[in-house]
Amino acid sequence: MVNFKPIKDNVLIELFPPKEKEGEIILADVTKSVQNLQYATVIAVGPGKRGKDGNRLPMSVEAGQVILIGDVQNCTPVKSGDKHRRWLMFKEESLAGICDGFDADTDV
Repeated sequence: MVNFKPIKDNVLIELFPPKEKEGEIILADVTKSVQNLQYATVIAVGPGKRGKDGNRLPMSVEAGQVILIGDVQNCTPVKSGDKHRRWLMFKEESLAGICDGFDADTDV
């Protein structure tokens, strides 16, 4: 397996696999606003970008956290060595948020 460490303010994430849901009704207006949001696990984070003073700005996410991401078109695919794993690289600023108390069985 490849040992991968992002640089600057990049965040390597792994998408949760989509679950098949039966018998669920979603309202069209709600679907439009959240259709691109997905849960993912943070695999690795870079050290942070540098501020104007040259010091590193701290990252707001860390490896192991579950996050919510937006548009996956603003990312770079990364090969994980396992065809069943979907790794993507994002800039920290494009992440939507951190999900505390996440349960993969009920929340995905």
